[in-house]
Amino acid sequence: MQMVCGTCRQFIRNKQSQSDLCSAWDNPTTMKRQACQFWMPKSSFSLVKNEEKQS
Repeated sequence: MQMVCGTCRQFIRNKQSQSDLCSAWDNPTTMKRQACQFWMPKSSFSLVKNEEKQS
């Protein structure tokens, strides 16, 4: 799993506006932006699934 804003639990895609939002900072961001220190995976299930693929 890449550590980018788009894979973070705090990433919000807003269909009404042109920009996405980081709820940790309340600032605009992009899906491919490098993750900050507040990055959290969207779900633990996806982490388990990715670890199984790497094994």
